[in-house]
Amino acid sequence: GVEGVGARDYVRGAVAAEMPALYHPEALKAQAVAAYTYAVRQALAQRAAPDPALKGADFEADPQNARRWLSEQKARELYGDRFDLYWSRVCTAADQAGQYILLYRGQPAATAYHAISAGSTEDARYVWPGGGQPYLTAVESPGDLLAAGYQSTAVFPAARLRSILEAALPGLALPADPAGWLAVKERSPSGYVTRAAVGDQEVTGLRLRGLLGLRSSHFQVREAGGVFTFAVQGYGHGVGLSQNGADYMARQGAAFDQILLHYYPGTVLALSSAGG
Repeated sequence: GVEGVGARDYVRGAVAAEMPALYHPEALKAQAVAAYTYAVRQALAQRAAPDPALKGADFEADPQNARRWLSEQKARELYGDRFDLYWSRVCTAADQAGQYILLYRGQPAATAYHAISAGSTEDARYVWPGGGQPYLTAVESPGDLLAAGYQSTAVFPAARLRSILEAALPGLALPADPAGWLAVKERSPSGYVTRAAVGDQEVTGLRLRGLLGLRSSHFQVREAGGVFTFAVQGYGHGVGLSQNGADYMARQGAAFDQILLHYYPGTVLALSSAGG
């Protein structure tokens, strides 16, 4: 069903859902502005061209799975006995940031964000068809290299990889030697895989990431003895604000507006007319 949520409660719940409560307050504020701006942009788009599936709501969130938005009650369950501390951190950031919106040429920006970049964020045009924006370009995010989850490894025995690929790609022909099954064909300037050869077919790096459940499409793959090993950097699509990078910048003394203008270059932080 459609649940009416005011702007203030939306931003609080979005920050709770999207960023660890112990991140630096300036990072939490940057996340709050990004979430609020995204919501306003969605609402405007929805009013201009309503999606009947949303039944009059501005956008979808999935509070059960802590995606995008959490109710205070769900946050209470998630935070447990640390609720008072965590919720006050989230609310302070959300309420301070709810006064601001990020604009590009006078319109709310498409404030995409992700957990950890691969050391440089990704240009949106490599991720979403027609999704390029002058402010969603690649920027340095060196703090991400220090993140606990920066490196991950995924291992697939050849038989398992074959069954995943054949199920997903009808008519796929794989050579007898597994060494010829997979090859990275092209990377974006930030190093994310954009095109990969799979046997006699070609897929995007994002499609391969999805099929194999990799944490990002910035990876290296090697095959040895019938086992494929993917060394993966970063977590998420890499576009826009890096949440870990925002926390790192905040700990180096950056204020939330500096963080936002770093990850969304060319945007302008403005006072929100809604004001909570």
